[in-house]
Amino acid sequence: MHACKTLAITALLVLTGSAAFAEGIDCKTIGTAYDDLFVDGTARVDAIVKQFKALPAGANEQQRDAIRKNFCVVGGEIIGLYKFMRALANDCSKQGMAMGNVIDVVDKQLALAQDGVKICK
Repeated sequence: MHACKTLAITALLVLTGSAAFAEGIDCKTIGTAYDDLFVDGTARVDAIVKQFKALPAGANEQQRDAIRKNFCVVGGEIIGLYKFMRALANDCSKQGMAMGNVIDVVDKQLALAQDGVKICK
């Protein structure tokens, strides 16, 4: 399945189920519940950066582009994770939980991630 279709289907499922899903979330742990996903994403970005730095000085555009595409895929996943975290935090906030600090951190990290993937457009 094409990556865009997969992303669209996933986004639709997340949006339609977020309210029901948020009711099952322990809002007190939302700031740390998904740490493993972000650690994995960061490790994958670090690996891609190492691949890029390891390119020989005479690397051709095709070699550079292959690494750039991998970066864009992982960067897109990280952006999706931050958007998901923000949606969950907003849902928890609507349930009366204090989520201001979590939303602030997520928004800052989301902005950084979006800035990092500008090369993908």
